[in-house]
Amino acid sequence: MTSSPLGSISPRSLPKHKFTLEDDNKLIDIIQHIGTSSWDEIAKRMGNRNKRQCKERWENYLSPEINSEPFTEQEDNLLLAKVKEIGTKWVALKKYFNKRTDAALKYRWQLLDRKIKKQEKLESRRGKQCHTMVNKPSPAKVQLSTPVSEPVIGEFKPLSQQPMCENPQFIMPIQAWPYQVQEAPVPAYNEINDYDLVESELNDSYMEIL
Repeated sequence: MTSSPLGSISPRSLPKHKFTLEDDNKLIDIIQHIGTSSWDEIAKRMGNRNKRQCKERWENYLSPEINSEPFTEQEDNLLLAKVKEIGTKWVALKKYFNKRTDAALKYRWQLLDRKIKKQEKLESRRGKQCHTMVNKPSPAKVQLSTPVSEPVIGEFKPLSQQPMCENPQFIMPIQAWPYQVQEAPVPAYNEINDYDLVESELNDSYMEIL
């Protein structure tokens, strides 16, 4: 049975959690003392990481030789063009960028790819909505099925021939309770016309006959 390069630490027993700030500081301190010539020795001094973990952490995140600045628009365009040209060969793509690691290129491309696909999906959805609105049939005009009736002209009747309920002279105004009985005004002498005098004389003659 061969011994582990990390001594008593088995690779399967190593933690899979991310490097902490304490782990990073410890790794930097070890490399400053012994350099990067032996990752086996570095992993042994770390005690909780194997040589691959230490090497990738240093080369991709902690080394002062790497470019940790945000990607520029020019770098994004170059990355998309090169991935389209030669594929996702991150180690081979490193030579086209200034001190960018393969891990940084991979992470940046995944971010750009998700953004592009999201934008394409949004534009496709907007295009379908516009197409639906253009081809949507206009609502038909609603026509009235009921013909407009013409006004009914009735036979004109004189006021005296209309029933009492239709004669406006016999419509009594509604009064609030208690009702007040008003006596009819007695016409003045000069308001009595000839018709009233004749009617009065006929009534007197009729009473004499009786």
